[in-house]
Amino acid sequence: ALKINLSNQDRFTIKKRNDFFHGRIIPKSIQIDTEEAYVNLENNYYNDSFRLYVLVSKLILKKIKFSGYLVNYPKLFEEVNVLREPYFIKLN
Repeated sequence: ALKINLSNQDRFTIKKRNDFFHGRIIPKSIQIDTEEAYVNLENNYYNDSFRLYVLVSKLILKKIKFSGYLVNYPKLFEEVNVLREPYFIKLN
């Protein structure tokens, strides 16, 4: 309804939001057998939390008819340059 542009990663994160917000951080389908598996899961949720923050910010700012740039926190705090996204997101 607010015509917010969403990336594929945004859509994927939105699908996981209920697990994230309701404390089902480690789904039953995921096995954590090693320290590396735990660290990977932790990093994924760390990045998802930034993405959810930006999505909620987009909703609020669009609702109040904000027009301008928003910091893309997942890109800003990534450790390895893998996201093909800009550092700032323009809201119209």
